[in-house]
Amino acid sequence: MPSAYSTARSAAVLRWLLGVGVAAIALLVPARAAFTVANLHCSVLLSPATAVQLGLRNGPDAGSIYGEKFDHLARLIASADADFVALEAVAAKREVEDLAVRLSGLSGATWKGIFIPGASKYAARNLAVVYRPRRGLEITGAGRIQDLTDVPTHLVFTLAVDGTACSICVVDLADPEGVNPATYAVQLKALQAWAARQSGTAIIMGAFNDEHRKLPPLFSINERLGWPATELGNRGRDYIFSSRALPLGEILPPPFGQDPGEVVRARWTDHFLVKALVP
Repeated sequence: MPSAYSTARSAAVLRWLLGVGVAAIALLVPARAAFTVANLHCSVLLSPATAVQLGLRNGPDAGSIYGEKFDHLARLIASADADFVALEAVAAKREVEDLAVRLSGLSGATWKGIFIPGASKYAARNLAVVYRPRRGLEITGAGRIQDLTDVPTHLVFTLAVDGTACSICVVDLADPEGVNPATYAVQLKALQAWAARQSGTAIIMGAFNDEHRKLPPLFSINERLGWPATELGNRGRDYIFSSRALPLGEILPPPFGQDPGEVVRARWTDHFLVKALVP
């Protein structure tokens, strides 16, 4: 018959073995890494070379202005420490690839860019993304889709994020010629319907035409933050929506002061970076 000492010792050994087993299992199961998304309207990121190709006007100091704007936007994006950054008002593939290279140099991490020519009737109003590849993050698709033909300026990305399906729709609904209420209502309805069809997490981000915009039943980081301004003029029309509640987010204005002139604006952007943590 075992003594009380040997019984206690056996129980202690068993508890130790169970603890080792749990620790080993924890090591085998990868932890879900944080996934942050961000949105930045570039107010036209246009290189002199692309301007020539598109037949657009290009001033004598456009090269130096572009160089400053390019560097400023790269630094703003790098400071956000996001994984996936949507960009609006991008001229061409050249600008996105150059931006990814600059971001890699600034952050010490690898960045890549994806550019797909848009369907906007305005020159240099394309959409793109820059992102940081990492283990557990896989982009499985990118392009425009038939379901969103009512939203001409859109791109849809499908991702696997640490084993979880995610669909991200980047849009630019800001119309320089003004808002047509009927057209805008159709676009919003199409985006809500797209989000409802997604089996995983659905995210919509980009520039819209109005402030305090809601897309029920989607959650908005803008509403959670108290509807902050996201561009000069104290307006808030750059949004991140998600089918899952977004616990954390922030707005990062470019460090150009309260009232920058047109020249300063050309070297930055008049929109702020919007960021959110996706749970």
